Amino acid sequence: MFGLKPYGTVAMGLSLASAWAWGVSIIVGTQVIQEKGLTAFLIWAAANALALTLFGWVAGKISIRETIADAMPGVLRPLYRYFTLLIQFFSVLVNITAIMTACSMLGLPAYAGYAFTFILFMVVLLKGFDANVRGDIFFILVWMVVLAGVVAIMPKDIPVVVVSEGKDILWAAWGAVILLCGPVVDQQHWQRRASMRDKFSMNPFLLGSAIFAVYMALIGLLGIYGANCPVAVAVIILCVAGSTLLSALSALSCYGRTVRASRWIMAGCYTIASACLVLNLSVLTIWQVYGSLRIIPALYIFWLALKGKGKGDRNECV
Repeated sequence: MFGLKPYGTVAMGLSLASAWAWGVSIIVGTQVIQEKGLTAFLIWAAANALALTLFGWVAGKISIRETIADAMPGVLRPLYRYFTLLIQFFSVLVNITAIMTACSMLGLPAYAGYAFTFILFMVVLLKGFDANVRGDIFFILVWMVVLAGVVAIMPKDIPVVVVSEGKDILWAAWGAVILLCGPVVDQQHWQRRASMRDKFSMNPFLLGSAIFAVYMALIGLLGIYGANCPVAVAVIILCVAGSTLLSALSALSCYGRTVRASRWIMAGCYTIASACLVLNLSVLTIWQVYGSLRIIPALYIFWLALKGKGKGDRNECV
């Protein structure tokens, strides 16, 4: 569940940024700057980057030796556990959807996308969290190099900058709330906190935020100049969604009382999410639905952090 040994600042920073990226981020990011304007994008991008730093602060205040569910009063404990499991299911669903979208952009048949997701599923199922972190690092290095290369070589014509209207800024403000609440109720980030054991440090979270800020800046430039590189964008989506899918599946291992039970939960969520693709929901619609669900539970966790509660003596997943 937590890996064989703690990871250093650079490895964990890369893993945090990679797990937080999500396959929809490049799609949503370019849509935001092209349709809702530069100001809206800057608000959205800043919240995206700062979310990891905010989570690091919360994770430093609430000990993962007691689960967040156990910190809930009475009947809320099992409800919160099921809620966070639902969040992980949405994470799996969103990123499988993004992978299928990328395969379609590349002109590949649907079974190629399913095969790719199945390989990632089997890697996590058999190799666990350590394989997840190594996959995170590999994928983020690939997609950052490809994205930076696209931005470097694309034509630098006069950029078309859309001016944000009031409604666009309000949308971005709500999106910022969704983003800042995101990691706090996302098990894959608490799993990384747990992997630090007693060697907690804010440095990986700060580094993760910095890396993500660079990623947001590159997406902004891509959107402003309107680069037409569908193959490169599809490769980036595959890498981003692939890394987050690894993390989401790995996080599901925290919900089983035994290794066998964890694997059954992981297999069940993967199977159901794959089957849900027949509903043909857009990635933006799915993101808005699951993102909004996280806000109220996240606010309660922020309150726990401010009060210094949530301290415990058990070494469990959050």
